Amino acid sequence: MLKKIIYVGDSFCACDGDNTHIDVVRQYFKGHDIITHGYAGSSWFYQRHHFLKDCKTLLTNYRKFIRAIIFFHTDNRRINKTHVISHMSDLDPAEMIKWFDVDFQQWAQEQWFNELTKDFSDIPTIHFHNMVYTLPMAKLLPGMQFVTPLTTISVGELTGTEEEIMQRLAMDDRDNHLSIENNQHIGELVINAINNYQPGKFSIDLSKFNLINPNCHNFPDSKFGTK
Repeated sequence: MLKKIIYVGDSFCACDGDNTHIDVVRQYFKGHDIITHGYAGSSWFYQRHHFLKDCKTLLTNYRKFIRAIIFFHTDNRRINKTHVISHMSDLDPAEMIKWFDVDFQQWAQEQWFNELTKDFSDIPTIHFHNMVYTLPMAKLLPGMQFVTPLTTISVGELTGTEEEIMQRLAMDDRDNHLSIENNQHIGELVINAINNYQPGKFSIDLSKFNLINPNCHNFPDSKFGTK
């Protein structure tokens, strides 16, 4: 059986075709089977459900063949019941009361992170934080994790007013919200992490990425625009 590299996450790892960071990893690890569970707009619960369901046999009987699992952690502001994007800010108060228990959402995602530590400490796991929202829970995660939010890179590619950048993000046509060049760099980062696996927290060296927005570190707070 081929060694497996598994991706789990949302739109930051949903595209695995040519010129994506997943394809960079696939081309390097040619003797491995790349399994992708990246679902654009999905909640972490949706990702978890399909990952555990579809990989049940692999996780139960063939764990030794898993080279690494790479998680792209989304925030807990997406309703767990659905695949379609629904953020708290998109809902009117009545809907928020009906569907969204904020404290429970936070607690539930914390339990998922604890579950990863409990059930996957024997497998190399590599973690990316898509936004700042999951960073306070970083201490709960096992394995190797990068604590520079990927939105720093994604927004770092964009210029304009804050409104223009938000509109661009809403209609984003970039694979995994990244340019081809920066997809390449993320792929190389993953390759190095797999080859030199070391549990702990690490910052991403942004000097290797093509970034033109000097205010990208401010996202999602104000003053991340360039006009």
